[in-house]
Amino acid sequence: RSGVLPVQEVTVVGVIDTPLYLNMSKETSTLDNLPINSYLYIPSTAFDSSNYLEVNILTDDGKGLSSFSDSYETYIANVKKKIEELATTQQTATAHKIKEDAMTEYNDGMQKYIDGTKQYQDALDTYQKEIADAQQKLSESRADVAAGEVEIANAKENLVNVQNALNTEKLNRQAEIDHQQEIINQNRATLESSQQTLNNQKATLEQNENNLLAALASIPDAITLYQTEIQFRQGIAQYGISPTTPVSLLTMFRADLRELCDAMFPEGYTGKTIGDLQDALDDHLQEIDQNFSLTASTKEDRLLELQNLQTQYTNDLATVQNALTVTIPASQQQITDGLAAVDQGQQQLNQGQATLNQKIRDGQAEIDAGWQAIYTNENKLADARVQIADGEAQLNTAITEGTKKLNDALEELNLSKAKLADAKKKIDDLAEGKWTILDRKSHYASVTFKNTVKQMEAISRVFPAFFILVAALVCLTTMTRLVEEQRNEIGTLRALGYTKWQCTLKYLF
Repeated sequence: RSGVLPVQEVTVVGVIDTPLYLNMSKETSTLDNLPINSYLYIPSTAFDSSNYLEVNILTDDGKGLSSFSDSYETYIANVKKKIEELATTQQTATAHKIKEDAMTEYNDGMQKYIDGTKQYQDALDTYQKEIADAQQKLSESRADVAAGEVEIANAKENLVNVQNALNTEKLNRQAEIDHQQEIINQNRATLESSQQTLNNQKATLEQNENNLLAALASIPDAITLYQTEIQFRQGIAQYGISPTTPVSLLTMFRADLRELCDAMFPEGYTGKTIGDLQDALDDHLQEIDQNFSLTASTKEDRLLELQNLQTQYTNDLATVQNALTVTIPASQQQITDGLAAVDQGQQQLNQGQATLNQKIRDGQAEIDAGWQAIYTNENKLADARVQIADGEAQLNTAITEGTKKLNDALEELNLSKAKLADAKKKIDDLAEGKWTILDRKSHYASVTFKNTVKQMEAISRVFPAFFILVAALVCLTTMTRLVEEQRNEIGTLRALGYTKWQCTLKYLF
């Protein structure tokens, strides 16, 4: 900084290790009140100051002592006491020296004021030279006008070239954006078609689910009816009951058959015979055969076929429900993600289009501004020609301005005199400085470093526990998913005779 550091460039010749600046924050500069990022050790000749602001003291006996030991505390207390005794006299001596240096600068300033007064008198002799300079400026102005005309011609040619380049870029970039728009439209159409297909598949699966649920709801009654008919037929054959036997007589001995008779003869079974009951049962069983497409030759086989069909429908229902809860949502998510990607691509393309439009507008604005600048410069050249013609009038103006400058210089001299008087008063009012003594342990850098170490120790105690917890959760999640995925395999092993402990060992080792 000018006035404090007259040397503006230095050469780095090495790196110094010091415990004085351990902390990241390095105070605030006393020169411009801004934060300090790093320190440089430079020779004293690079400073325009004869007073030291900071002194680092190293003692022979203190080198081998630990900064945080009791012996260092005892030793450094005596050293600080001696320094404080020295500060009493040195503060006064330093203040006197600063005042002496300030008075020297004050005297130099007073001498400059005297020299300035003489320069003011010498300025009166420069009028004739200023007139000659004005003549020279007129000649230079004519040359500038000629050069300006050449520059304007070159600028016009350059603007034409820039306009052509801008038009070419606009055509090329617009064609690229149109091609990308076509691709986005195709992808969107494909995804929307996939969405329609998925909706149709979902509707079909839901219909199949309803059909299977309805079938499974009616199969138990059909199985019961088949089982009842088979038992009834076997009982008739076993006891030799005649088909002409009245149903009412049968229900007198078999109260459990009343529910069957009520179901077969809703309007009552008075006058109905065993043969009528068998015919009614056959009609109902035939309807069941048609509904479930049973093809076995015997009723016992059709009963078995019906039971197998119940198992098949149950499995089919699980498959359909799995598709509705897993496959369809997964496909829907893929389509949704695809549409989101298409929307994002469309947004980026729209942004690219907006950027291109803005770039074209900015480029055209710069070209228009260039033409406007050319028109403005042409007007300036016209004005310059008028100014050249009025050169003689400007000479008179230059003389008038010269007089004004001399008056301004005199005013500045008077102002400098007032500043010198103010500086003299500040020198007289200058107070003594005060010493601040810090040992190694109480230095702000050491204190900051100790606080930082404590913070790092606290963090180091937390992180291991955190990572152990994360590892345990990862292992638990992995084993849970592994066991869930191999549930069928575990069931197979258990069916083959393996114990729970043997199955568990597979995942523990």
